[in-house]
Amino acid sequence: MSYGGFDVSQLYTDYYTAGQKSTVKPTDPDAVKANNNTFKPSTSAKWVKETKTYTLKAAVKLRTGASTSSSVVAILPAGTTVKTDQAIIQGGYRWVRQPRFNGYGYLATGPASNTLEYVNSGVTHMYYTVKPGDSWWSIAQRNGLSMTTLANQNGKTIYTTIYPGQRLVVR
Repeated sequence: MSYGGFDVSQLYTDYYTAGQKSTVKPTDPDAVKANNNTFKPSTSAKWVKETKTYTLKAAVKLRTGASTSSSVVAILPAGTTVKTDQAIIQGGYRWVRQPRFNGYGYLATGPASNTLEYVNSGVTHMYYTVKPGDSWWSIAQRNGLSMTTLANQNGKTIYTTIYPGQRLVVR
């Protein structure tokens, strides 16, 4: 994404230190006794897969990384629908990653104490019941979707057979 004349999609890189062990070995026994701090490997939070659709309750800043110090790409207004693929809790917030045409955007869904404060997570879906003669194409056309989008939001592919009586999410 071009922002202020430069490509911000390249600004975010994951830096993790989980599992690294200290290679420093004190050689002076008195220094070891004097230092009561025991080194423990960092237990950094890890991204988890989360394919969800959220509707924002409030305006939320879309950022170049999962941190309040990351640059703001846009401010998403209340009512915006956001599709995510991963989530993490770090820096006192629950963050989600939004795939975008040129990389990813990151937004907080709420503080760690109330991780979904900024979003309605119970997005209501509209369903369609498959009738004899229906196809991915005909259902997608009736609902203003592509076949791929329709299939994906139902956890299927366009090559999956659909049957009369089956309920599909169309919104």
